[in-house]
Amino acid sequence: MQQVKIGIQARSTSKRFPNKIFEKIDGVEMLQMVIDACKNAERYINRHSMKYNYSASTAVLCPYDDPLVEKYKNKVEIIEGEEFDVLSRYVNAVENCHWAVRVTADCPLIPPFIISKSVMIAVKNKYDYFSNVDPRVRLACDGHDTEVISKNLLLWMDKKELDQQDREHVTTHIRKEHEGNRLPDWALVGTFISPLPMQAIKLSVDCHADLEKVRRV
Repeated sequence: MQQVKIGIQARSTSKRFPNKIFEKIDGVEMLQMVIDACKNAERYINRHSMKYNYSASTAVLCPYDDPLVEKYKNKVEIIEGEEFDVLSRYVNAVENCHWAVRVTADCPLIPPFIISKSVMIAVKNKYDYFSNVDPRVRLACDGHDTEVISKNLLLWMDKKELDQQDREHVTTHIRKEHEGNRLPDWALVGTFISPLPMQAIKLSVDCHADLEKVRRV
């Protein structure tokens, strides 16, 4: 059976808004909201796992010794790695898996169905990269970002001499190479097109003003 790791990229050391992942929205910490969304998607996927021959699990991917480790180690799988080499964390996450899903901890209102639907489409069609974030055709609102990446494509990137920015932002290199038609011939790329144009809506949390907006929402 093929395995999918839903990896939540998280850290408490954000320079613009330190410890934002611990801020509460309606009494629930932001990171916990993202974990809950991912686990709901995981449960839906696993209800159909025998039919489709794949299953999912959720993990938080964070820097070594981040304070969130002690706080969440009994709630979710934790995968630690270098703070500014996030790509390496995802490579570690797929050691025993076939696909990784990239979700970030600053998206507390991400709908579980977007995650589960992305996984189901990507695995069924054997996409190496499937996302709703391609800026050329993006319709999803900022805060619903979901990317599914095959183990093969992650390992391909990991072997390249990428600069720190690309290793930190994980998938920027994929999109640049795809736009320039420089991905390997075997790499299949697809895009999740939202049914409504919502790209102007911002529901991710980068600063205090974003947090207050999301609390109102």
